[in-house]
Amino acid sequence: MDLPGWAVVAAEYVETESGKRSDRPKLAAALSHAKAIGAKLVFAKLDRLTRKVDLLRSLVATVERTACSAATLVS
Repeated sequence: MDLPGWAVVAAEYVETESGKRSDRPKLAAALSHAKAIGAKLVFAKLDRLTRKVDLLRSLVATVERTACSAATLVS
């Protein structure tokens, strides 16, 4: 189904590692996959991405950023 303004979720990656760790295999896989197919990566909770400023700085420096607000869809 092609609806203007809507997108298809290509994949879902769930990381169970602590935000304290820099070794994040699912994050690396998600970034690689998104880059390979030209997709945007959406984080459900940005505050859980990392607690390390250096890791966050490197992510911000290497990706195109788009901000959005959380929305609730009710049918």
